[in-house]
Amino acid sequence: MESTKSKTQTIELSVKERISLVRFIEISSTGFADRITLNSVKNELDFSEKEVRDLKMRDVNAGNGQLTTTWDPKKAKNYSKKIYLSKDRDKALRKIIVSLNKQSRNLVDGFSENIFNVLQWGKDELKTLSEIVDEMDKNEQITQQNFAVCKAIKDAKENESDNK
Repeated sequence: MESTKSKTQTIELSVKERISLVRFIEISSTGFADRITLNSVKNELDFSEKEVRDLKMRDVNAGNGQLTTTWDPKKAKNYSKKIYLSKDRDKALRKIIVSLNKQSRNLVDGFSENIFNVLQWGKDELKTLSEIVDEMDKNEQITQQNFAVCKAIKDAKENESDNK
């Protein structure tokens, strides 16, 4: 399936999406070239000390030994960030997102419809994500928080099947 999306583009990321992608990058295992690419993305997405202060960001215990980051939602709109997605960045981000989702057999928190719709998903990647959504559906794990990205994945898979 030939993508109708442009080969290079930008994506505007919310505070939550910035935090999520930084975490995805930090916990993922990659090859050397992808690590260089991902570190450049991470450096663009990281929050400055001023942003951390202005947003009143802090890590809090979310239970089960997990930490979550909180921030002032009233100020969040002013701290979205637009980044450039080259072909290499797109590919490296897709690889870690698919890998993390496969490991958890669930869609990782912070993998948003916005991120899904901008990246240039390949046929096999889309198949893997669709299988994860099917498994989540079977196990009744689709929530209000992940519904939009689950629907986007299923719609994209269906469109890909229709174009065969």
